[in-house]
Amino acid sequence: MRRALLFLALALCACDRRPAPAGAGKGLVILNPVGDRPTYFDLGRVPRGAKAEHVFRIRNDDPRPVTVKDLLASCGCAVPRISYRAADGALVPGNPDNRETVITLPPGAVADLAVSIDTERVEVMNIDKLAQVRVRSDSKTTPYVTLELHLVVERLMRAVPAAIELGQTPQSAGKSGRTDVAVDVPGCRARVIGVESVEGPFTATVDEAEVAGVATWIVVANARPGIPLGPVAGKVVLSVTGADGTGVGRPFSVTVTAQIAPDVVLRPPVLLFGSFERGKPAKIEAQLVALVPGERVRVRSATVTGTPESAAREIAAEVTPIDPGEDGRAQSWMVVLRSSEKLRDSTFSGELTLQIDHPRVPSIRAVFSGATH
Repeated sequence: MRRALLFLALALCACDRRPAPAGAGKGLVILNPVGDRPTYFDLGRVPRGAKAEHVFRIRNDDPRPVTVKDLLASCGCAVPRISYRAADGALVPGNPDNRETVITLPPGAVADLAVSIDTERVEVMNIDKLAQVRVRSDSKTTPYVTLELHLVVERLMRAVPAAIELGQTPQSAGKSGRTDVAVDVPGCRARVIGVESVEGPFTATVDEAEVAGVATWIVVANARPGIPLGPVAGKVVLSVTGADGTGVGRPFSVTVTAQIAPDVVLRPPVLLFGSFERGKPAKIEAQLVALVPGERVRVRSATVTGTPESAAREIAAEVTPIDPGEDGRAQSWMVVLRSSEKLRDSTFSGELTLQIDHPRVPSIRAVFSGATH
């Protein structure tokens, strides 16, 4: 019985040895293989932030042009590019954004397929990473070729949290944030020397301390007062020694972001009722917040206007201080918009105006909208 099964398996294997299509050649062939795995290359250990790239030289050994349909990377940190030199020496670049044809290689053409690894975007440091790029083409012999790049992205230091995110920052006062930096490799003797530079509208300091018996560098970034409203970003660059604790190593960077805002804000800034059943009341809750620590405000009035006017008349605003002081002022206020059951309009919109006794933000306006069904 076993012998019969063995003969059957051999027969099936023999039947599966289909001849190559007529006129087919060797397809896409790697001309610069390293070792016995032509589609694999080891980039080794690469410092975080350094450039990492390998170029696979690929020749079209088919007797007809081969169209590369797409280059699909396994992760966002890998970026493939392909090009070849025409017979007249002109460079013919591929178009990776074309969803049907990236590039067409004439018979015998040699293409450079470069795969760059953005080490800043690699999520996990100090461990093995394998990035892949799948080359899909209309070659009869090699319709799929998968290229592989191995590397270990080294990072001597790490920051917790990884970035200093200041969030909403009052324009008049600015804001500070902190992260703790320590070595990321057991046995590493690297040390932070100081702040090398600061990018963006920030200042920064670094101080050494010992946290749970581990040398730690406390980085504090400050968004200065008076920055124009809107999002801002930058980074703090730290000077670091080598892994043995001597010399000068690769700088370590910490990203800093902030959203410069008025000193008093409404959260959320836009009020959405959504869709609710006609004839039933609905409400939206928001919070008015004074961002400068220690500041307290009073909401003097809340006014609702809108279209159609009939809808605006059926929407009322309520404001309530949260943990107010003896003078009635509070750092935050609860704001509620309520619609009555008499509201019949299928769609409506309007504006809520809050008058505040704040010297720099006398009023806040927020739009609202909704629909009934």
